[in-house]
Amino acid sequence: MGNNIVLNAQTGSGKTLGFLIPVLHDYFKTFYNPNINVDYNQQGYSTPKCLVISPTRELTVQIERELVKMIFDHNIRFTSLFGGMHLEKQMKTLSTKQVDFVVACPGRLLDLLKRGKLNLSQVKYLVLDEADRMMEMGFELQLKEIFDDFGLKLREALVMMASATFPAKVMGIARRYIGDHVFIQLPKEENATNKNIEQVIKIVSEQEKLREIYTILNA
Repeated sequence: MGNNIVLNAQTGSGKTLGFLIPVLHDYFKTFYNPNINVDYNQQGYSTPKCLVISPTRELTVQIERELVKMIFDHNIRFTSLFGGMHLEKQMKTLSTKQVDFVVACPGRLLDLLKRGKLNLSQVKYLVLDEADRMMEMGFELQLKEIFDDFGLKLREALVMMASATFPAKVMGIARRYIGDHVFIQLPKEENATNKNIEQVIKIVSEQEKLREIYTILNA
């Protein structure tokens, strides 16, 4: 499945695709089954394969939009979870559909876990986006509860964390839950273009986009 990753990246650096593309690439190779009825779930809860946690509703919606672009014509059920939306509707989706991709804010995620609408024992991809903002917003204890108390098997999952800064609390989360990892630092905006890297722009239709990405990844 690959190495755990800690990514030092600023907002707007393209990091969303930086973690969605490898996750989807591995998911399609390992877990995707086009014949499963994702609209049928008799368990009463969902067991997602991918969990993305972000600090704000706005970022959660942004990540979901990028995900939609990449899987819109595939047999995959996904959902976003954040406060301010109808809790009953989110509970119904999780209890009657088989949701494989969940993008969530910590508070609403924890609420639905406590209500028994999610089971994290099958999570194979865990992404923490803008971890420093989550610490600034006071989500540290909620994250620890999510990681410790709901069956998440971190040793069996690929864990990725993105953060613009690395204060002590972020480093503490990394040490405790990520373990051995590859550290990647994206260049800041003023140095974003590397003259040693050839940059190619391909214009393709929405229907051809995902196929083109897989062709590049498998080259």
